[in-house]
Amino acid sequence: MIITGKLIGYGRAKAAYGNGVHYQIVLPDKTLDNLKAIALEGQRWLVTAERLRNLANEGHLDVAIARRATFTEEVLASIGEYLRIGAFFNALAVDDYGRIIGASSYGIMFPGEAALNLQAIDPANLAGAPGSQQLRGIGTAMVAAISRQLLHDNIESVILHPFDQQAAIFWYKRGFVPAGKGGLMRLSGRKGIEKLIDGCIAVPDEPGKGDIVICGEERTTAPVRLPQAASVH
Repeated sequence: MIITGKLIGYGRAKAAYGNGVHYQIVLPDKTLDNLKAIALEGQRWLVTAERLRNLANEGHLDVAIARRATFTEEVLASIGEYLRIGAFFNALAVDDYGRIIGASSYGIMFPGEAALNLQAIDPANLAGAPGSQQLRGIGTAMVAAISRQLLHDNIESVILHPFDQQAAIFWYKRGFVPAGKGGLMRLSGRKGIEKLIDGCIAVPDEPGKGDIVICGEERTTAPVRLPQAASVH
């Protein structure tokens, strides 16, 4: 399974034990193949979320983890629909096996301000989920790649609504501060957005087409341009 579109980042997601995986972050084209691939991977995320919910119901897993797992599979389903109707900018992290391991969407509200609408990683990789092969760093890498796109668009303020307290801590550590009712958080200033790329490297892509973001171990991540496919309407 190949997701076609604009490559904005790549890297290596690390695992606590064993080998990690290489991944690409892409803004997917609106094609039938991409929509089918997202739907298929959405089913895999759903099955994982259901397994985690069952473990929580049996008392073997923190209920908060099960709630986050439910949120993640809803995110991927939403992004599939956003792509179908042409809403927002959507980003997917896809590993070498064709699995979608991360998903985000963002939109430009008005000149100078953007909203990070949704972000989630494969529920199998949630902190606290059972297993020892969880991949780490995918969410941070997606934030870095999207931030580079926002800088290209002259964005100087980013808002978001974190899903829960753990998510709020994630964003707070990256410079977001409380900014209103409902848990709204905001990051202001280009320097603040630039800091979201910390730990990754922005390098030139094809001439005249901006930069991409490299995260993880650069020497083991070869940039591979994704093929383009005809769009659908």
